[in-house]
Order: sequence, then structure tokens, then C-alpha cells
Amino acid sequence: MQAGKILREILSEPGNGTLSFGRVASGLALLFCFGWATYVLVHTHVIPPLAGLTGFALAPFAANKAANAAQAFSSNPVDATPNPTQVPHA
Repeated sequence: MQAGKILREILSEPGNGTLSFGRVASGLALLFCFGWATYVLVHTHVIPPLAGLTGFALAPFAANKAANAAQAFSSNPVDATPNPTQVPHA
């Protein structure tokens, strides 16, 4: 079970331990890229260009981090955990 715990920590946001969409999506894209590059290498005996694959695999993680940064710098940040004692303003 140690490997499962390590994998969950890798795919979770630091601090709160919830799964991160950006990390999970990037992991799936990375697996796809490994499979595609292996397929191309086996059938053509040529290593495909990896710069585009890197951008493809990291795009979901980068978009998630950019959204978090934009939210942190906005004038009215939205709290992901609403406080039930606060009454929303009309």
C-alpha cells in the first residue's frame, strides 16, 4: 500500500490532500504521450519530437496553476470552502 499512498500524494494538492484535476489530467496525458512515442519509435525506428509532447502533457497542470494564480490575485477571490456562518450579500 506504500505505492498507492505515494501516488495519491503525487496527484493531490499540497496542504489539503484533495486530488488535483490538473495533476491527474497531466498524468493521463503523460501516459498517452509515452504510449504514442513508444508506438512511433517501434514502427518507424525514429524518436519523435518531444517538445510538443511535453507541452501537451503539461497543459492541464499549467492551466490549473494559472487559474489558481489568477484567483489569488483577483480583487474578489472566491473561497473554495464556504463558511456556513456567513450570509451571502444581495
